[in-house]
Amino acid sequence: MIRTQSHRQLSLADFDWPFQTALDEDNRWVKMSDCIPWDDTGWHKYYGDNQHYYGYSPGFYKEAGEWFVRKKVKMVGSDTQALDHPLGTAIGPHGPGAPHGLLPHVCQEYYKTTGRTVLEDFPEWEPCHNAILSAGICGFENIGGDINEVTGKRVTFAAFPWRWKKGAATSAELFGDPIGDTEYGVCFYDTVGGLPVRVLDERILPGAGWKATKRGFKYKAPRGTDGLTKLVLSSGPEGKASVRAQGKRVRLPTLP
Repeated sequence: MIRTQSHRQLSLADFDWPFQTALDEDNRWVKMSDCIPWDDTGWHKYYGDNQHYYGYSPGFYKEAGEWFVRKKVKMVGSDTQALDHPLGTAIGPHGPGAPHGLLPHVCQEYYKTTGRTVLEDFPEWEPCHNAILSAGICGFENIGGDINEVTGKRVTFAAFPWRWKKGAATSAELFGDPIGDTEYGVCFYDTVGGLPVRVLDERILPGAGWKATKRGFKYKAPRGTDGLTKLVLSSGPEGKASVRAQGKRVRLPTLP
């Protein structure tokens, strides 16, 4: 991993929210095909479940996502709450934030400051996310901690998948019959500025794709599915039962 500092790169002190949104082609990202870039803006010092951290951070947008794809980077990370600029997320009038945004006062402030609506300058919902994930590039958000100690250095980067296990005692009968008539839904929730937000809502109809296993049921989506691709329901005694979900590509949220 390599990160360099360009004299043209804005520092946090120079960043004037919300005007700086375009990616400087001559900035600190170098040798991208062999590196994992991350953006150390200094914003991680504001980390927390508060509106300042979520609503006023810098962020990438469509141009940056397309640039990462052209440079064939491996992974992208940022020390902000999202890879996209806040106004390109549900904080603006996008997705579950429509029509006024999850933080309406931030959208109103943008209009008062610029004379332009959020949708005029940020018409797409999370285009950086969509660009890199569609190209198989992993994204990491909320990078912080000791990031200052490794800035500008070559380091080893490790990422570990989330796995839910060790559930309460569950019999196979409690799963119903997804092969026959039981429908399943998978939802992920997060908080944005102290507000609960549903970031993923997938429904799996009974029948096609399901099969019985020794401990319950297993679902596998058709090849090329965008979103939830696998769901495994495993019965067992206390600490042994589990539900595992797997998915891919642009409709899934990026976990911190």
